[in-house]
Amino acid sequence: PPFEVGENVEGYFDDDSEWYGAKVTKLQKEGKVQVVWDDDDGQKYDLEPGCIRKKISDVDREGPFLAGEAVMAYCNDDGNVYQGIIQQDNGDGTFALLWDEDGEEGTCNEASMRKIIPMLDEGDLEVGMKVRGQVANIRDFGAFVSFGGFRDGLLHNSNQIKPDMKAPPFIEGDHVSAICADDKEWYEGTINEKNDDGTYSVTWDEDGGEPENVKEKDIKLLKRPAVKLNQILDLWISKNEDGKVGLSMIEGGKPVPRAKQDLGAFESLDPDSFITGKVMSIREYGIFVEVESEGSTAQGLVHVSQIKDSFCDDPWQEVDVGQEVQVRVVRVEAAEGKLKLSMRSPGSESW
Repeated sequence: PPFEVGENVEGYFDDDSEWYGAKVTKLQKEGKVQVVWDDDDGQKYDLEPGCIRKKISDVDREGPFLAGEAVMAYCNDDGNVYQGIIQQDNGDGTFALLWDEDGEEGTCNEASMRKIIPMLDEGDLEVGMKVRGQVANIRDFGAFVSFGGFRDGLLHNSNQIKPDMKAPPFIEGDHVSAICADDKEWYEGTINEKNDDGTYSVTWDEDGGEPENVKEKDIKLLKRPAVKLNQILDLWISKNEDGKVGLSMIEGGKPVPRAKQDLGAFESLDPDSFITGKVMSIREYGIFVEVESEGSTAQGLVHVSQIKDSFCDDPWQEVDVGQEVQVRVVRVEAAEGKLKLSMRSPGSESW
């Protein structure tokens, strides 16, 4: 059984829907447990499974998952994360849970759960420390992850391990271009899942309405995110200063090694011809733009002096992250893996 007589636990009190400290006095049939509340003059109370858990302050953060521990767990049915209590180890890498929200039974594997633990203060965090967290929010520059700390940590794009871009097959969360059956035109959307018949369920960016099933041959991969919302991840603290917490996918919190870009597809481009690119980030010295040629993608720098024909004082006033822009590939430094881009008219003088 998850609990022992004499064990200090926490029980759920129906009258005010709160958790309180208690001590186990008797193990009963069908998983029921009799307890005495810590502050109630020895009054006994019977708790059903799902209404009793290990004391949060006693949970071993780095230890194995144990029956009776409270967890946040990813639910495959709807892609959300819910709180629950482990009932047993199934012995096959999965655990039986009771969800707090409805008391229903569920099954999760270890990689889809994180323990509910006492909050980690700023002084508890050290660079290189391993934590397990849940992706709470995704932004253009990275993802914010809830890991039980005094604040969410930032998993910056530069500290994410880039996924394998081989497609097909396509996977949930892929941003794609696909043919719509209604008008046979290409539109951008997001992959939901692969169907049993080999087609893929796609939700269109434009209307966000009912998903449409699209054949594999009618889909092109545009972007594959390194993480997805509510995903449970093992991460390492890479920064803890000035009230900000940085996270990394690399053990020890080290920066993710950057692979050198293959720029062969860009070397033959006419430096006077414009191609379409997408603004990925903005700095005071210029903007980084993602471009594509012959199926290859790469990022290059548009120096602040090359953003427009006239003087540019503030790059943030000229473009937004995610905006499409017209750029020229003016120099390819293949050995360094760098692209030099320009948004100026061909032949115009730089400032």
